[in-house]
Amino acid sequence: MTFLIRQFKLIQFAFILFINTVCSQSLTNNQQALALNSQVKSLSTAYYLYYLKDETNRLTSSEVLQLPKDRWTVSTTKSLNLGTELSTFWFRLKLINPNDKQLELVALNNYAPTDKVEFFLLDSNDAELVRFLTGDRLPHSSRPIEHLSYAFPFSLEPKQEATLLFKINSRGNIIVPITVWSEIEFFEYQKDFFIIFGLLIGILIITSFYNLIVYFQTNEKLFLSFAFFIISVAFLVSHQSGMAMLYLWPTATNFNQFGALLSITLGIWGLLAFSLSYLPIRGKFRKFCLFIAGICLLILPSYSVLPYGPLVQLDLLLGMILLISILIYSVKLSLAGDSAAKTYSLAWTPFIIGTLISALIRFDIIPYSIYTEFAGLFFAVITIIWLSMAIAERINTEKSSRISAQHLAISNLKKYEELFEHSVEGIFTSSAEGKLIRANPAFIKMLGYSNEKSLFDVVGDNLRSLYKYHYQRENIISELQDKGEIVDKEVELVRADGKTFWVSLSMRIAKSGDDQDTVFEGAMIDISTRKESENKLAYLAAHDPLTNLFNRREFEVQLADALAEIHSLESKISVLYMDLDQFKVVNDTCGHTVGDKLLRQLTQLMTATLNERGLLARLGGDEFGLILRDCDQDAADHIAEEIRSMIEDYRFTYKNRVFSLGISIGLVELTSGFDSIEDVMSFADTACYAAKDAGRNRIHVYSSNNIEFEKRRHEMELVTAINSAIAKDHFQLYRQKIVYNNNQDKLHG
Repeated sequence: MTFLIRQFKLIQFAFILFINTVCSQSLTNNQQALALNSQVKSLSTAYYLYYLKDETNRLTSSEVLQLPKDRWTVSTTKSLNLGTELSTFWFRLKLINPNDKQLELVALNNYAPTDKVEFFLLDSNDAELVRFLTGDRLPHSSRPIEHLSYAFPFSLEPKQEATLLFKINSRGNIIVPITVWSEIEFFEYQKDFFIIFGLLIGILIITSFYNLIVYFQTNEKLFLSFAFFIISVAFLVSHQSGMAMLYLWPTATNFNQFGALLSITLGIWGLLAFSLSYLPIRGKFRKFCLFIAGICLLILPSYSVLPYGPLVQLDLLLGMILLISILIYSVKLSLAGDSAAKTYSLAWTPFIIGTLISALIRFDIIPYSIYTEFAGLFFAVITIIWLSMAIAERINTEKSSRISAQHLAISNLKKYEELFEHSVEGIFTSSAEGKLIRANPAFIKMLGYSNEKSLFDVVGDNLRSLYKYHYQRENIISELQDKGEIVDKEVELVRADGKTFWVSLSMRIAKSGDDQDTVFEGAMIDISTRKESENKLAYLAAHDPLTNLFNRREFEVQLADALAEIHSLESKISVLYMDLDQFKVVNDTCGHTVGDKLLRQLTQLMTATLNERGLLARLGGDEFGLILRDCDQDAADHIAEEIRSMIEDYRFTYKNRVFSLGISIGLVELTSGFDSIEDVMSFADTACYAAKDAGRNRIHVYSSNNIEFEKRRHEMELVTAINSAIAKDHFQLYRQKIVYNNNQDKLHG
């Protein structure tokens, strides 16, 4: 993992360096000086700031200044991001004071997580005037100005030209947002900065304490997990901004970088603890979330032996995977009618907006200001406040529902003791017009309503709304009127949360009241578990148990549909028949268990390569089929080549042995000339074997006028016919006598 991250960062750095070199090609020979007027407030250093990479980590300031000009590259952005590098970087900025008065200035590198920053102020003869050495690997007292990041004060005499040099070395990301400020404006900015930051962090802390107090009053664990989540967010923001080092551990320099990993890990576990309490996360997805968070815990003790930068990046990557996965899960729940999940999903919208704004600042797409700088934290606060109010509302609603349900149970205890309290069936009475007259507790519970009133308010006059397909109500009433009763009719109903479930419904016609009005009495049993089992069996019948792909039977069903579509519509559909090359080598040398593992890995790779562009099935052994809809022969050939290249490039490793494979692919474009799926499968299979005969690991396209193809197909048909004749005992043995010409009675053999 560390090696891959390093390789990615090398590519990233090379790309950034290439872009900056192209953009600054005309600027690298003659560095211009940034002129400062007397009214300067803050200036970006883009197009004036030059940088170079010191791979030796040994160059001094004087040696750097003597290097050729073409070694320097100009920055074209306000915030230069050079990725994760172990090398030292030098940054050079020329300034000139064209005014008649002295300027008091501050150079600000506003990125707190930086190991070491060395600042030099040089006059026009490159003589050193001022020098500072600081960074988060040094005590906070080493910083010339008490700031969360790195601010360096200096002066420029009237008409004076000077050079600023920055020497930066960091095990994490090297991000350099250097600006030049007037001293007065800088301290005004810093005052506003601390006020806004303190206000937002204060809101987080107050919200956290509020949830802790509510937890101790209600004993609801949801409030405790949310308080932990808020504290973890506050700690993460404080550390990443540099506030934690300023106030919590100003001299514990060795702890600061470990604190980065700790803050991210706490944030991940805070998110997970709250999400598990708020959302109904169960089963495999719950295990997946715990697995991701568990890896983050394992990263912490690795800090002492593995590089810091890749560990932080891995931690952040895992955090993003967890957050995105939970959000996708909550969106699915909300689409299924879960109101709590909907609130959860919407509440994260401000946080995502704030994160996007922070990213756009880093890439210089939107301008940097004190307001945009705090966008991420500000929107995070909105998200937390939103979630906090949603939690309180949810608890109140649940409490109200529980109280209502208790009152309902008490009031109906005597009246419906036998029928309504002890029946496990949902019993109800309705009018012919579809009005619900009575319902027992089992019926209410089965439909997911908290009480009788809520049920009657929603469906009291419209019983049709309980059916997934509204026309089913009319069909049932019509059948009931014809037969007088129905027994064990399976229908799909809709619960209060929008989820559907299956019931076995029995109904009869009855008379009610003195006026003998016609009513329908019914009882139902929840058979969702049985239906789920039936669906699982249907799934198993249509899918391959090893790869979870469609099996041959389902593939042929889908192929039959595709063939019917070709005959009725002007569609373009192609079929691929694929057979792995060299797979038998893995099976024979490593065993079938390893071969199965290889098949599962290849299935995942093919599925990812296809990206839902077709229907993939395992036909048996190492053979696969693929149906491509809305895909002509040329497009199908392109997809087939993608699969072939992916298989060819894949290397399977087992016990220090590396196996390479290939795949032979037969391609058939469906036309109205195909009469049956047997023809399609036969032609595709023949094309596949033609690819194998031509040298394997290639694609062969079926053509009706291809002589070699027809020869191969005839041979395969002949083999099939011979095998069938042997199986059915259709062969007969004949003999012919060999006799002498001059003696018909004497046998020769």
